[in-house]
Amino acid sequence: MSSHSNGPHPSLPIRFRDHAVDIVKVFGAMALVLAVIGFWPPEGLTKQTAFLVVTKEIYEVMEMLNLHSPPEEVGRNLCLQWCVLFLAASYGIVLCLLAKRFLAHSHLRKATKSPGKYVVVCGLGPVGLQIVTDYVSGNTGNEKARVVAIEKDESSPGVETARGLGAVVVAGDASQHSILKKACAHQARRVFAVTGSDVANFGIAADLALDREGGPARRVDCHVHLTDPALAELFRMAPAFTDTSSRANVRGFNCYQRAANQLIFDMHKDSLPGEGEVTHFFLFGFGTMGQTVARELAMQAHFANLKRFRLTVFDPAAESAANAFLSSYPAFCPERGSVDLANLPAGIDRWDHFDPKIRPVPDARGEGHGTGPGIEYVCNAEFRTLPVDAGGPFLSHIVVPRIEQKAVIPRFIICFEDEQQSFATAVNLRNVLKAYREAGTLQIFVAFKRRSAVERLLLTGDEGPVQIIGFGNPADICGWNHIVHDQYEKLAEFMHGKYVDARLREDPRAAGPAMKQWGELPEEYRASNLQRAYHMEIKLRVLGPERINEGMQEAVAEMEHNRWCSEKLMSGWRYGAVRNEPLKIHDYLVPYANLPEHVKEYDRKAAPELFEFLKEGQRFVKRGGAAAE
Repeated sequence: MSSHSNGPHPSLPIRFRDHAVDIVKVFGAMALVLAVIGFWPPEGLTKQTAFLVVTKEIYEVMEMLNLHSPPEEVGRNLCLQWCVLFLAASYGIVLCLLAKRFLAHSHLRKATKSPGKYVVVCGLGPVGLQIVTDYVSGNTGNEKARVVAIEKDESSPGVETARGLGAVVVAGDASQHSILKKACAHQARRVFAVTGSDVANFGIAADLALDREGGPARRVDCHVHLTDPALAELFRMAPAFTDTSSRANVRGFNCYQRAANQLIFDMHKDSLPGEGEVTHFFLFGFGTMGQTVARELAMQAHFANLKRFRLTVFDPAAESAANAFLSSYPAFCPERGSVDLANLPAGIDRWDHFDPKIRPVPDARGEGHGTGPGIEYVCNAEFRTLPVDAGGPFLSHIVVPRIEQKAVIPRFIICFEDEQQSFATAVNLRNVLKAYREAGTLQIFVAFKRRSAVERLLLTGDEGPVQIIGFGNPADICGWNHIVHDQYEKLAEFMHGKYVDARLREDPRAAGPAMKQWGELPEEYRASNLQRAYHMEIKLRVLGPERINEGMQEAVAEMEHNRWCSEKLMSGWRYGAVRNEPLKIHDYLVPYANLPEHVKEYDRKAAPELFEFLKEGQRFVKRGGAAAE
């Protein structure tokens, strides 16, 4: 444990604490009723006299609780004895609550007494707990800090876990300014906005960036978790987050994106599709994780086979999920229903393939006449509704005809929001694949939000022809080191610096938004550099340790061009003979063979650059994806 940890903080059991006020009310009412019964006036007394007697005796009971001698009636009256017990219990609960509040306030004051010496974690879900764990266990490099956490739901298991680790927990909604002030977030060294709501995380960042209340100006490093692409785009463009004079240095990250990229690396660490082969991904679940995987496949699944990948999506709500996804990314795949991945036309996986029956959209091939050389879409995909009771027969009917096609490399990904559904689907799919694919080894990758006994049971001893492998655990993709010192962001910054230097050597007067230093670079260009850094892993695995020959260099150049085209298409660009950047029209969105020679030469530099980056940038990234020290 870190030397800054105070050890576990004393606290009442969650259920008891949550209902303490109600318990006090009930006990107080019971005591009052018992007192009335115990002092019920004997016959002959008037109502006025009875009231005086009851009032007098209750006063005497209260005196007893204040260490006065008890009246003789209490010792002889069972109702009054129970009255005393209920009142004593009520007093005890109130005293415990007051003591707890005092201790919590004391711990909070102690933790936040030195500005810049503590961090604030907003949200105690899996990601927030991982950050807390990293700080208190010393997995934060040379950065030591006390931890203050904010959690809206006090009944969340993360609250007791964080307190047990030594963090100070503030109960409340972190998106409210008063709660952030209570936690002294505006004077923290870092703030991690990792609640389960993108809107709340966005609000936390805005509050910190726009804060102008008292105290010396101090920039807080704010790390914001955003999963909604539309909100992330708004985040990138908001002046409050790009203004260097704001009170917060705000940077966004996406754990789902990190998990998806790590998944792509892990799926291809042992083998890549070769010449003539095509990869077919089977994606079960099209919620937040599933859609993120689809986006990252579009950006990263570009290999030396130089073909588009295939994707079959299964989801109980496939119709609505696909409509929402394709409305945001219309160039992701051909028109829905135009392709059947069990019976594809010849050549459809090639990047220069065009068939107006498959992609009947206006201006798909350029200037409105459908004959231009432009690339229209990223991959061949289909969306299948998964019945609630889908079992082996349904999966066999859809999956088997697609994996038995010649030269198809199947990859299986399961990422339902409901982990129980993921487990059941993994077991059913494994049984289907064992029955139909005895030769070779197939892998099923299943998303797990946290390590669990069920995951260990599912994965233990799975060394047969079909293996189940977990991915997406916060410890693997969203720990402190991944968020604060992201190796790929460091590499992206390094690559951008090399680009700027090269452009200035060509033209000392070169200018424009892409020429700005990394700290001032618009988020669009930062994200593009980051995607290029991610894809370096795949290019390195294609090249291997050997010297680059002409054929390898040309293959990597075409891989890089296909990746760039996909990135542009997913960002809303389209082909046009005349470039128009405000309208997102680009004349180089064409197959590699159709590029001008000087543009091909630029892409050919990608392979030699990889080894230069590997040599000069090894302090940022190591082979295999391990973070460098």
